[in-house]
Amino acid sequence: MDDLEEDTPDPEDNALDLGWDELNGEELKQQQENFAQLRTRISQWYRTYFTGVNRSNASLMQQVLHNFTSHSTPKPKRLADVAQFSKIYYDSMIKPEYVKDFEAAKALFKVKLAQYQQRQQSKEGDSGHSDGQTEGEGAEEEEDEEPKPPAAINVRRITTYRLWKAQTDDFRTQVAKFADDAHDEAVAEWEEQKKRTPPKSAEQYDCSLREMYQLVKDFAEGVHQEFSMAVSMLLCGPIGRSNGAIDVRSIHVGEIIGGKLQWPQYDPDDY
Repeated sequence: MDDLEEDTPDPEDNALDLGWDELNGEELKQQQENFAQLRTRISQWYRTYFTGVNRSNASLMQQVLHNFTSHSTPKPKRLADVAQFSKIYYDSMIKPEYVKDFEAAKALFKVKLAQYQQRQQSKEGDSGHSDGQTEGEGAEEEEDEEPKPPAAINVRRITTYRLWKAQTDDFRTQVAKFADDAHDEAVAEWEEQKKRTPPKSAEQYDCSLREMYQLVKDFAEGVHQEFSMAVSMLLCGPIGRSNGAIDVRSIHVGEIIGGKLQWPQYDPDDY
């Protein structure tokens, strides 16, 4: 992006004055509460109407796989109501309760672990005074297993189900509708993909190849960013811009480590 010819001036100090300096203690506290409530409502609105990531890139990749491998993607499955509830309300409703439940579970684990260690020490002391052991005592020792620390995923699942069961019928009906709408949209997109066919004519082939270039480039850049590796992708076949002659088109992202060059410049002979 080009620099602006003239820098944007800083705002005047009085432009940032909200008049809060003139408020007394109670008025200031009320304004802070109003802003906190407004922030909560805005965040809830965004979590309700923007419940997932943009799936456009995934849809494009599915289309490429469908067109060039002749394998259609599986039919989308509907999320369970409780899963949809977690998807929408995890940050605002579930996470605060989960954090408290997880801390309580860890505290309970520490208590049980201390009790277990105390029993083990007591048994070791008793074994030094008596070599005899009854059958019942041996069975009791085998059942006395060391407690395991709580698993975060299990605590989160229990918390989610507990909160889901505590909701009203109207609320759960609304969440179920969100799940139905999302599933219907995914199925409609899946049905549309099945209707599309691979390119037939030379013109369609060339057009599809040029359209796929950006998708392949995005994929190569994603691999480069994820693994910090240089990525080169070669497409060999009839190229429309070469009047249908067999040619190679390539995409290179990232530099060869130590060479500061992409593959064609770093090793032209092997390339």
